[in-house]
Amino acid sequence: MEYTLMDSLAETNKMVVFKLLDNYTSQDYAGIESTLAEDVSWYVPGSHPLSGNKLGRAAVMAYLRVLRQIPLHTERLILAANDNFVTYCYRGWAPHEEHSLNLNWVLLFELAAGKIQRVEHFTSDQLAVDFFFWSICKSLPGQEGLDCRPHGL
Repeated sequence: MEYTLMDSLAETNKMVVFKLLDNYTSQDYAGIESTLAEDVSWYVPGSHPLSGNKLGRAAVMAYLRVLRQIPLHTERLILAANDNFVTYCYRGWAPHEEHSLNLNWVLLFELAAGKIQRVEHFTSDQLAVDFFFWSICKSLPGQEGLDCRPHGL
């Protein structure tokens, strides 16, 4: 098989996402920041306290610090890339009283110039995700600024 520039860029993009994921796991926040564009946007769907569009590196880092406090376990299913996007599919599970999670998730990363520009989350059961995050909201360390009052549920 001939190695093309597109293959090289796709592999580079995968390595950027691997770096973000590895640094997230090891809580290396400087390493995470190095993968993000200054004007990155990270969209989390739903109607729970962590949902919404995080705009800019500082907002994304604040979101990831809060998210890291949740005992969410993951198992990679698929990681695929091209010259602009990386798709990361994984199974994620977290025990929590009556609102435990065990779902499939997808993160779609858009990259440019070796940096993550945009991330979008997708899940196999958004209602379960909303209930889960509402159920643990008040017990999250570092959740200052989150509105843990029910809205729409």
